[in-house]
Amino acid sequence: MKEISYQAADDCTLHATVTGEGQALVLMHAGGPDHKSMLPLAERLADDGDL
Repeated sequence: MKEISYQAADDCTLHATVTGEGQALVLMHAGGPDHKSMLPLAERLADDGDL
């Protein structure tokens, strides 16, 4: 997994995690938990090459 941080124009730091390979699928959480709450779903959806 690769962790990414980005400083937005409004000085808010945005965080993301990249997992898997192939075409991108962006998952966004809504309020409450942070981006790590989506990791279990992202890992299940990720193409790990085992087809």
